[in-house]
Amino acid sequence: MELRKYKLYILRFFGNVIRGEFVNVGVCLADWEPGSNRFVGCEFLKDWRRLEAFFPSTDVGELRNWCVALAVALNKEETRDEALRRLEEMDSSISVASETKAVQSPHDPEQELRTVAQVYLG
Repeated sequence: MELRKYKLYILRFFGNVIRGEFVNVGVCLADWEPGSNRFVGCEFLKDWRRLEAFFPSTDVGELRNWCVALAVALNKEETRDEALRRLEEMDSSISVASETKAVQSPHDPEQELRTVAQVYLG
């Protein structure tokens, strides 16, 4: 079985950067190599109550809108590369950071995305 190589982006909202307090809010998985058939998928928190409980002053609506806009940009081929570049550079107006990891998997991309979402988002 051939291993497929991906970039995994773990999206974390930092409620307190100094103390290192964060909640994982999303994961994105992309084929390592660019191309027109490149897989790119995202999963985000389904239940935002945990984030609201830890960081009650957070504008969760703004954060959710940011996640939706990111997903839309990643789903359009004409904006995908720019959105991935933004993830790597994380030039965001909100307190989100991205950690990038290399992943190899024999699974199809949709299954791998579900697996990493379960691990990082619970």
